Amino acid sequence: MEELKAKVDDVRRDYTFYAYLAGALIGFIIGFKLLKLSLKRSRKTYEVSSARCTMCGKCFNYCPQNLNLKKHEKTIS
Repeated sequence: MEELKAKVDDVRRDYTFYAYLAGALIGFIIGFKLLKLSLKRSRKTYEVSSARCTMCGKCFNYCPQNLNLKKHEKTIS
């Protein structure tokens, strides 16, 4: 009976350790994801949002890439 009780205690100790380890891992992952969501990525170049763009062409005159091209053309001519 004592041997069985010792095995049960060992299993409980192992289970407790691995439960804490799994909880810490899940907490670390959730914390990292929240931190990643709170940081704002800076963009150095203009990027068109492919999800929002309907390719209507209305923004062509306001596109930063086209403005740079127009400035370059003015300096050449």
